Amino acid sequence: MNPLAQKTVEYLQAILPGAVGLMHPLSLELRNGLPHYLTRFDLYELRVARREVLLAIAPKDGTGGETKKMLHILATKTGLPVLYVLPSIQSYERQRMIEAGIEFVVPGSQLFAPTLGLALREQFATALSDPSDLISPSAQAILITMLLDDMRSPVVASALAAKIGYTGMTATRAVRDLVAHGLVEQRRQTRTKVIALTASRADTWKRAKPLMRSPVLRTEHPRRPEIKAGHPVMRLAGVDALSHLTMLAEPKHHIWAVSQMHWVEIQRNQPPVLYAGDAQEAVQVWSYPPTLGGDTKTVDPLSLILSMNGSDDERVLMAIDELETKLWR
Repeated sequence: MNPLAQKTVEYLQAILPGAVGLMHPLSLELRNGLPHYLTRFDLYELRVARREVLLAIAPKDGTGGETKKMLHILATKTGLPVLYVLPSIQSYERQRMIEAGIEFVVPGSQLFAPTLGLALREQFATALSDPSDLISPSAQAILITMLLDDMRSPVVASALAAKIGYTGMTATRAVRDLVAHGLVEQRRQTRTKVIALTASRADTWKRAKPLMRSPVLRTEHPRRPEIKAGHPVMRLAGVDALSHLTMLAEPKHHIWAVSQMHWVEIQRNQPPVLYAGDAQEAVQVWSYPPTLGGDTKTVDPLSLILSMNGSDDERVLMAIDELETKLWR
């Protein structure tokens, strides 16, 4: 059995408990009725949400750009809805496949299968969007700091949290959250409790990403001269930051990020903010400090990627993929 097929079943069983049946190779009768070039796919039948589905795993040498046509022929010849199985997918590729109506699954992260029915989509959406399944903002900030600083050796969680500005109590809750999700392990080293990643940085990011949320709480548009480069608690964010880290063109107006706590302080200590529809500066108010990347002009790249979830601009999606690829080289 193809390992990717097994991962797909395990993934579907995890997000649709009780709704996924046994998987078996496509019957010889149906396989013998296929054109020879389609037998290069690994094909499996699987019962999902009371419907038989055909899992199609592409040949290693690809489909030659004829994916949509081939999957359509598979569906016509077998009489089964086809779910295209992929080991991974780039953001811009995902958008193109959705627009083309290609139903697909990426084990461990994504599922697009509208013809399987409303119940499946609702269960999937609920499984991924339930806030209780996500790690807290403080846990997210601590984990991102560990990933950015390449902390492969054990570190003292309380000291790490203090650098971000968190109390010991917040650090304890955050570590408990990360341990519960299997992202870090905690152990005692002499008289001190330390934490360490349970996998490589790239693998940890891949596992943690679906459990993370955008740090952006809201976006405001104040007209204020104090918003400028070099502010100690503010960083360039959004498309503005992305243009500094990739080949994306720089926007006309700046976008800044600041934590909720610091934004309150800025408004308290500075002259009243004037809000106007023609304000040129945008300020993203974040759930944690946008300064995790240290003394840089922009927010850290991991938080930046998370903050741009949901973008449908293909240029932005391609730039995000470029940035993410460079991170783990």
